[in-house]
Amino acid sequence: MNKSVQKEMHLNDIPVTWMPSVAMHRPAFVKSHDDKAKFTIISAGRLVPLKGFDLTIRAFAHFLECNPHVTDTELMIIGSGPEKSTLKEIAGNEKLGDKVKFIDWIERDTLLELYSKASVFYFLRTKVQVW
Repeated sequence: MNKSVQKEMHLNDIPVTWMPSVAMHRPAFVKSHDDKAKFTIISAGRLVPLKGFDLTIRAFAHFLECNPHVTDTELMIIGSGPEKSTLKEIAGNEKLGDKVKFIDWIERDTLLELYSKASVFYFLRTKVQVW
């Protein structure tokens, strides 16, 4: 993702090619918070084990459990991949009902529009140990 990954993963003696994972062609969004608006958390990416979407769903469930007064909230997971059915199952097991919304991969402009309407963009950085 960036040059720090090589150091973080102790790959200093291994040739590494890095590519930035986020490229914005628009300026950053500025959103004013409306207390009556739905609190929307967005997380986007390929639905594969390494991305940690299972942890995202469980963290969201824990957040709701610890904040029972928070009612108009949703987690929007945007992407596609082999873990989709497993992630839906986890959301069901956590009894999240319609609080978790799955959206298949969408065009970049549509994604940026959703970002602009969201309250939070959730990015989970998992640490991978290379042996």
